[in-house]
Amino acid sequence: MQASKWSHIIGYGLALAVIVSIVGGTVMGQYLQDKCNYLKPYFLTYTNASCQIIFGMISLAWSLHSYKVTKERGSSFKCWKGINQVVAAETGWTVFQIWVRSIPFAFTSLCANYLYNIALPYTNLASILSLEQASTIFVFILSILVLRDRPSHLKCYSIVVCLGGVLIVAFADVSAILSADHSILGDGLILASTMCTALYMVFYAKYMSNFNLKNIFLFLGCVGLSTLLLFWPGMFILNYTRFEIFEFPSGDALIFYLLEILVSLCFAAFLNVGIIYTTPLFMRITIICTIPVSFVLDLIMGTPWNWVRAGGAVVIVCGFTLFSYSSEKESRGEPVGGSICGAENEELEGAREERS
Repeated sequence: MQASKWSHIIGYGLALAVIVSIVGGTVMGQYLQDKCNYLKPYFLTYTNASCQIIFGMISLAWSLHSYKVTKERGSSFKCWKGINQVVAAETGWTVFQIWVRSIPFAFTSLCANYLYNIALPYTNLASILSLEQASTIFVFILSILVLRDRPSHLKCYSIVVCLGGVLIVAFADVSAILSADHSILGDGLILASTMCTALYMVFYAKYMSNFNLKNIFLFLGCVGLSTLLLFWPGMFILNYTRFEIFEFPSGDALIFYLLEILVSLCFAAFLNVGIIYTTPLFMRITIICTIPVSFVLDLIMGTPWNWVRAGGAVVIVCGFTLFSYSSEKESRGEPVGGSICGAENEELEGAREERS
């Protein structure tokens, strides 16, 4: 019970950190592209992902310190071998095998973030965050098919309530969306991004479920290394075709570029750790709360009050509360109604309890 309680506390804390980082990253990304006129989505995506190598360095240094392999002086090979043995004992994979398995995740993550960055100039903050929640549906379906989750009826109702709130917010933006000549393109890009995001989250939870914090950082470092080594030709191709001419940021653009990298790293860490400590579906439901946060942020930035959007934000908060209530009752072993797929998945829940 105590472990389950701490697991929920950690999960809510990570979800809150993800909400803050994703809203902050969206604001800075829009400011960088709109105010600073720095429209380099591929370069931003590539450098943000490549900088995840920092996590790998932290993980390797952590292993060196924890297991005292630095005592093997004069033999860097023995140090590396010691780290490799430790990682293999904890995950079942060597460092090289983790790097190989990180390649499809690097590709999926790059596609999701690149498509998301392309869509930023084509719509407003609330519309982006609303359409991006379509990923919840994909995560829900994939969690049942891939992870064999057995969500209760109450959880399903809470998801419907949350998505209903999203639709209300989207309805509030219909006039703005219809007035934009290229909004359909932005909607399509966001939808494709959500599909890639759902694939990343669910398959990450499937294959990395036994990773601790140190190994999660190692995996993120491998994703960064894969991005750095394999996807650099994209910048030259886009520059050659004049689709995205390479230009390093300067002045205010450089400041916001560095800030966006920092926020992106925080988001990657919080999201990946949160998926392991909770579930992909939990993280997606909590990320929906970016919409009420963006609504408040828009008000602060001078957007007129909109009763429809405010009502949608309240509905989303109610749906999140219902989902949290269902999750806590399940963690205590209390009945919350039948499962839409039959019996509850006790093995997966037991594994999460043990990790906590």
